[in-house]
Amino acid sequence: MKIFCIMKRLKWLLFSFILSAVFYSCSSDFDIIGEYEDLTIVYGILDGGQDTHYIKVNKAFLGTGNANEYAQVADSSTYPDILDVKLERLDDNRIDSIIPFERVVVGGKEDGDFFGPEQVLYRSIGQLKSENEQQQDYTYKLSITNTQTNKLVTAQAELVGDFRITKPQISNVNFQTKNRPTSFKWEMAPNGRKYQAEIDFYYTEISNNNNNEVVKMMKWAGIGNYDQDYDPMIIMEASAKHDVFFGLIENNVPYDDQEQEDSIDHRIADSVIFRVSVAGDDLATFLDVTNLSTGLSEETPEYSNIDNGRGVFSSRRQAERRYFISPLTVEELKTYPYKFKLRSEIHEK
Repeated sequence: MKIFCIMKRLKWLLFSFILSAVFYSCSSDFDIIGEYEDLTIVYGILDGGQDTHYIKVNKAFLGTGNANEYAQVADSSTYPDILDVKLERLDDNRIDSIIPFERVVVGGKEDGDFFGPEQVLYRSIGQLKSENEQQQDYTYKLSITNTQTNKLVTAQAELVGDFRITKPQISNVNFQTKNRPTSFKWEMAPNGRKYQAEIDFYYTEISNNNNNEVVKMMKWAGIGNYDQDYDPMIIMEASAKHDVFFGLIENNVPYDDQEQEDSIDHRIADSVIFRVSVAGDDLATFLDVTNLSTGLSEETPEYSNIDNGRGVFSSRRQAERRYFISPLTVEELKTYPYKFKLRSEIHEK
């Protein structure tokens, strides 16, 4: 189960899933066309740790012919510039402040069933709180008004609060296989429910020919997945098994092409980043219900927390901490044919 692939790709994956689930059937041809209904599809995940926020708003499309062809046409599912999108910060049901969103066109969408690479999003720049305020004390109400029809679409969410990774407290980690699994611990996040822990392993490759250095990264996903309601007294924990770490390196670091592998003089194990991603309650429920299924022919259970529309509006939060790879771990890596060396050895040649 994946929560945040991380984070940029998920917004497109989830949103494409919503549209697919609503508008595709086992056949890609629509034989019966009913009366048009303006069905608004919304995807918005707030992050109190970021200063830029995006809301994606689309409309249902319906027409004669092949649905796959309609999906590739922007006008089929994109509203013209007629939407007023804003966020109201509520303090005990009273409007504390209003955050407007502007319509922007962004690129970078991956190829898929829906048009791209450009997409229309609604963007707001700025922190959702002032300094010394607790974000989780407020409710955030999303309001989307169609200025032509006066149709109002709304949703509410509470922000996942800040949290810290607390252990290990030292600056490096030892992944020697003879040791017990490395334990990572973190605080629970207010308003958070679903947690995913992962590790990014960074290393540097130095080639034979020009001594060129290239920083590489190997992702170690699935360290731990947890579903837990907030309790400030609970400390979350995930264990990183060392044999898994070395197995991932064996399968992912050396090149399959022997000529390419021979071009590497040595590698340097730099550090790992331990990261925890947290989903708010509605996003967690959405992920549970959909299970991130994108099959167009499957019968899909629906979940939505959007009033007068469909989709999901919720929040998320991340915390991460960098640790250097211990010299003892590198010594064990040197026993494998992966060309790892300690930095102190580089100038001894």
